[in-house]
Amino acid sequence: MQNRDDNNKEISIYELIKKNIQPNGRLEKNFRLLDEELTVLDDGEKDVQCLEYIDNIIEADIKNLIDIILKISTDNFDEIEKELKIYFKEYKDTILIYRKPLYNYFTLNRDISSLNNIFNFFKKVLTSSKNIFIVKISIIILTILDLKYSDEILENIKILSLSSEFTLLGILFIKKLKNLNVNKEIFELGKKVYAWGKIACVFYLDANTNEIKDWVLEKGYEENILYNFATMTYFDKADIRGRLQKTYLSKTEFAQISFLIDTLVFSKEIIYLDDKEELLMKYLEKAKIFASSEIDYMAIDEIWVFVDSDMWYMGEKSKEEFIFSLEEEFIFSLEVANKLLKDCEEILNNRIR
Repeated sequence: MQNRDDNNKEISIYELIKKNIQPNGRLEKNFRLLDEELTVLDDGEKDVQCLEYIDNIIEADIKNLIDIILKISTDNFDEIEKELKIYFKEYKDTILIYRKPLYNYFTLNRDISSLNNIFNFFKKVLTSSKNIFIVKISIIILTILDLKYSDEILENIKILSLSSEFTLLGILFIKKLKNLNVNKEIFELGKKVYAWGKIACVFYLDANTNEIKDWVLEKGYEENILYNFATMTYFDKADIRGRLQKTYLSKTEFAQISFLIDTLVFSKEIIYLDDKEELLMKYLEKAKIFASSEIDYMAIDEIWVFVDSDMWYMGEKSKEEFIFSLEEEFIFSLEVANKLLKDCEEILNNRIR
């Protein structure tokens, strides 16, 4: 595994990523930038988790950061980078809290005399810095300033985006570009990244073709996506409801559907779905025909446990009292709950062994 060990700390993050690109255009799946001794988080995890509430994220106090940035001139790039290293030395939060306040600041201050110097500085450290946060803030500021678009900057950011630690910021940069097929760029990037990087791509991908929908379904299963909001995103963009209307489903496709159903139910995210009763009944109807794999039966068992526990967790109340007391909170009606339990039991009792 390649990471920021002693052998790699003398080269920039950009060069480290670039030298580890495989012939297929991807990094190895176990490539890692974050120091395993300092964090248990995977590359990209902290930032991508924030997509669940990105429009309501807290904002950083950028006063001290702006004070450093405004000192940038043509001949002090090294000094400024040292100051930024000190500024970010103890930083452990997501960099996304800087996006909105920096955008607001530079939008209101387009007449800053040093704007070109600021742009050139961050263009330089984008590929020369050895500090993850400096590279991240560079992508953010280059996205905001948008002064001198060039293929070089785009290609450099696309290379950085091959690491899940930068994929999300790379997507946000690409989304700002004009005269570019943004959805195609995100789809192509999604094919090259893993785990949290892939989640970021799926989140922003417009699933407007069967090819994309099939890819989302396949990769949700392949990557073993278990993070709650990601499951909802994969569920929607893989068009699970539409697939359950099909007359025929292959064993592979049904297993992939089962995986997302299982994860939705296990995470309790299914509670927030519209028409969840119809979804589960339709799934179980298809399961009577197509269920054959272990993941299929795991999903069916999870549905049974979910429905049964919802009927009984209030303890002393009877099933009927519990269900009808919670109907206004979108828990299944007694009739629906009993049907779901009956269908689950029928399938599990007749399972192929």
